[in-house]
Amino acid sequence: MKSVGVMMLLAFLAATTVAAPLVVNERTTLENAGTYDSATITAPLEVQAAVLVTGDMSITAPVTVASPDGHFRGTSSGGKNSNDVTLDGEGRFVLRNPVTTEIGRYTGIAWADASLNLWLEKVTLPATATTSAETFDVIVLGTNTAADVTKFSNENTAKPARIIFDGGILRKSYINSAGAPLTIAAGAKTVLVSTNGNPIVLLPNKSTGGAFISNEGILETVGDGDVVIAEDGHIAPLTATEVTTRDYDVYYYATNKSVANRSWFKIPAEGTINWKHTGDFVIQGGGWVRTSRADGLPFGRETGIIRLPSWDSYRVYCGSAGDSLSYRPILDLNGYDAHVNGFSAYGMHGGGYVTNYASAVTATLTFGADDVSSIVTNTPFYGNIDFVKEGSGTLTVADSDFPGTFTVSGGSVRIEKGRRGTVRFDRLILAEGTELVIDGAEVACDGDMDISAGTVTRLNGGRLVLKQ
Repeated sequence: MKSVGVMMLLAFLAATTVAAPLVVNERTTLENAGTYDSATITAPLEVQAAVLVTGDMSITAPVTVASPDGHFRGTSSGGKNSNDVTLDGEGRFVLRNPVTTEIGRYTGIAWADASLNLWLEKVTLPATATTSAETFDVIVLGTNTAADVTKFSNENTAKPARIIFDGGILRKSYINSAGAPLTIAAGAKTVLVSTNGNPIVLLPNKSTGGAFISNEGILETVGDGDVVIAEDGHIAPLTATEVTTRDYDVYYYATNKSVANRSWFKIPAEGTINWKHTGDFVIQGGGWVRTSRADGLPFGRETGIIRLPSWDSYRVYCGSAGDSLSYRPILDLNGYDAHVNGFSAYGMHGGGYVTNYASAVTATLTFGADDVSSIVTNTPFYGNIDFVKEGSGTLTVADSDFPGTFTVSGGSVRIEKGRRGTVRFDRLILAEGTELVIDGAEVACDGDMDISAGTVTRLNGGRLVLKQ
């Protein structure tokens, strides 16, 4: 004999709208759309239709969202519900829904509400939650799936909570900027896991308000994929005057210290962040990342470089101007020093850039920690930034200019011809025992050049030019 809860559920399956609780205490599949005022899920549930729960939810068993039509939501497009979702035991969301929008570049699906497989307001892993497993795997993002969570709060200090990226993306709700998808209490740990080489894709709020990370504990990335801060290209139309200004976004940022109508992702000052993924850190499309701490960016032997690619899918039509402009990704140092492995900003429309315009304090970028060898290619730097190359490795540079002072205190810097042929420094210093190799390129220095303590090697017609 079936339980009362299951009998109630079976009676609701044929309806498209149900103003009653969703109670699951036996393995169940929902094949029809429905609306419920609350949910208590203590047995595995598979969702194959659009299910909306307008009230609070208690989930202690897996909820799998499957098939192209599977959607599980605590909010609906155009409005929000203040529902609380509490996880315990084996409670988690597993998304295995191949949507029609291809997200290999993490583009249009970002704000395509109809494509969301999971859309929730507030999800909490409480301090009292227990599991027999080593971790709480709270969300599993399968291939071509998308989850929107305004606030996931990890309050459990006993075991780490994991969000697993196996081909899907996690976005911050644009309907409600309150709360952060990665809220971590003191003593708690949330781990973002890249599996099968899939990237950890995070999409910030498309308005400029609201944080993605609120961290008093530990945030950690692991796995063999990239971390990608993506952007949907939601930009206000430009005027004809603005379009005629070359590199308009650079000009605007220098003037206003921010970017209008651009999503932004802040690396917070609070808590601990361990970048342990072995891929790169990618700021993509129109993405904008601002640091709020020293050494808040990935570096060292465990991880890769910082990439700022720009693709055609992010070009924005500019209305009456009759033209379009590629908005480029931005890394804003915000006055904080950082160790980094390297940069690459090649893109279909020029790639992104690194700036320190927002702060009057000079920021220093240091390459070569842990004797890592790396690259800086096609990366513009703007504002008051100094540079240091340390360690015994080699930094290979092409198509990049460096404001401020560039000090080579260890190892070597190799300048290659690249596409443009010239690399420019404001001031260049070589310490004793270091080497500058110029291979087929021209190195121009606009200010002081103190290179007598080091060695300069010219290959394939390489030139060193002092500009007065």
